[in-house]
Amino acid sequence: TNIMNCHIDLGNPIEAHKVLIELRALVPQPGFKSMDVAMAIFKNAYLAELRICHMTGKFEEGLKVVDEILKGMEHYEGKLHKEQQLTFFYQIAYIYFGAGEFNKALFWINKVLNDNENTLRQDIYSYARLFNLVIHYELGNTDLLEYITKSTQRYLSKRQRDYQIEKVVIDYMRKLIRTPNVIDRKEVFVKFKDELNELITGPDDRVVLKYFDFIRWANSKIENASFAEAV
Repeated sequence: TNIMNCHIDLGNPIEAHKVLIELRALVPQPGFKSMDVAMAIFKNAYLAELRICHMTGKFEEGLKVVDEILKGMEHYEGKLHKEQQLTFFYQIAYIYFGAGEFNKALFWINKVLNDNENTLRQDIYSYARLFNLVIHYELGNTDLLEYITKSTQRYLSKRQRDYQIEKVVIDYMRKLIRTPNVIDRKEVFVKFKDELNELITGPDDRVVLKYFDFIRWANSKIENASFAEAV
């Protein structure tokens, strides 16, 4: 699993997929049939598969995987940790977003946002709130977005997560919803992309892009391309 995730983080989807196949091949072998081991393979394999789809822009393929994941989650109901469930919900929302199905993306990201437990990883909730802004933007919910942007900023500030990259995302979301002209919006996206590129200089800075690739999103608007087509 660690080798597979390293390949994903290094941008090697082909190598990651090879390890993914090896991981799944363990299931029928002696010593790998216990419920805990089978569940671990299910979780790690499918989360990796979704991340590979995100990386390669093959969101339509990811849609085919979603049904398998939901069946697996039903099979392991009560055994998967809440954090693992929320991670699946987040990644499924990302798949639907990439496929252009924004209402379904909103449904799944709301399952994350509506289940906020202080004992769980707060980074999931923080990035889910930023991702939520983008989904509402794509849905054209301008009036609601104004309110959500303010509440997101308050949420991040209270949890001392007002990092520079997160501040930039919120600032530019505000600028976008206040810029009605399409041509002017493209200029805003260009500046947004440039500012993100200036801030994201190392591996630690790129963590935010694992949760949602804001640079890819900006490129899609600049190039008049779909999120899946943008690079």
